[in-house]
Amino acid sequence: MRDTFAWYLDSSPAAARDAWETAILTVDTNVLLDLYRYHSKTCESILSALESFSGRVWLSHQSATEFFRNRRKVIASSEKTFRDAATGLDDLDKALSGGISKLKAHRLIPTPVLDDLSSSMSEAVTKARGSLSDLTSEHPKYLEADPVLDRLLDLFDKRVGPAPSDETLGKLLAEGKRRHEAQIPPGYMDDKDGDRSYGDYLLWSETIEFAKTIATPVIMVTSERKEDWWQKESGKILSPRQELIEEFWRATKQPIFLYQTENFFRVANELAGKKVSEETVADIKSVGARRAGLSPAAEVNQIVKVAEPDANHGELVIDLQREVHNLTSTGRFDPEFDDAPVLAVSLISSPDGCPPLRVTAKTGTTFNFNIHLRPEAWGEALPVGIYRVEYSAICLNDDASPINMPSETTS
Repeated sequence: MRDTFAWYLDSSPAAARDAWETAILTVDTNVLLDLYRYHSKTCESILSALESFSGRVWLSHQSATEFFRNRRKVIASSEKTFRDAATGLDDLDKALSGGISKLKAHRLIPTPVLDDLSSSMSEAVTKARGSLSDLTSEHPKYLEADPVLDRLLDLFDKRVGPAPSDETLGKLLAEGKRRHEAQIPPGYMDDKDGDRSYGDYLLWSETIEFAKTIATPVIMVTSERKEDWWQKESGKILSPRQELIEEFWRATKQPIFLYQTENFFRVANELAGKKVSEETVADIKSVGARRAGLSPAAEVNQIVKVAEPDANHGELVIDLQREVHNLTSTGRFDPEFDDAPVLAVSLISSPDGCPPLRVTAKTGTTFNFNIHLRPEAWGEALPVGIYRVEYSAICLNDDASPINMPSETTS
């Protein structure tokens, strides 16, 4: 039994700790790209943990290729986050001002109370603007000077796998397609364009071939969280997929130890006798969850301009925080209507580089409505950033207030 299941026994947590000082370390693409997404303290912590393996590292050609293909895009997206945050603060300031104006219509609320509230909110927004300005100025300008890239180039110097020949690549892609269709891990849950769906298999296959030549255990750090890499129960990760551990061991006669980034960080610090920063762990998890689509795609702020019993008018300010192919956001009618109203919407603004959009809206209730955004062209994505949508709703009765109704539009 011990010989038959050596692949299982050799991959235990205890075996992983024993192999930490001798194993070769490798990482997937997003472990490297996430360095540009983290706070500076987290970035430094992960880089230091990786550098503790200096001389015992290897990077697959697949991971290196994807890193350089996507590096500039990730940096630009991270820098854009600060601009979007500034816009979000402006929108919040407008919404707060609109809320104060609405409260002033209630004559029972004393004016000094509202003045104090307005002053407190204004002070808080001003303080947030100052903090954001400091963070923006402190954030490295990676497209001008990139210390992260410099350190990665030093760490993986002469330690990157060779590019496959065209013939070998063709065979690997055919096998990747077969495994994808048969749902053989890893990577069968990827749903990308063309051959990009097989990137995880190319990384996996290349790592196996490398391990055959070194006769040394491998530690792989991956940002992947899906079930084609991890065994889960009730949403909780229990262990790496056992098929992967067994396949690697049978092909190489060496164990592979898979870690998600935050777990790698924990173990690296514990074994080095360092205190584990829970703030850093939280940042790693937050970035991973956002990229994996596990956090809300967008935050929505409603700015009410007209709030009458028979007419509502205002804006939804939608802060889209990851690319999606379509988006639905919900607003509320306040006060609630007696009957379902007629609703019209219009796109006021969208992020730079946004494709032409189709904007529609529906309401079947007296208290809320949905606005739907999607690109006109099939397969296009909505870019990250701020979307402003104007809405108008009116009950069609003889006493309805006059109100300018935007049209359902394509923009």
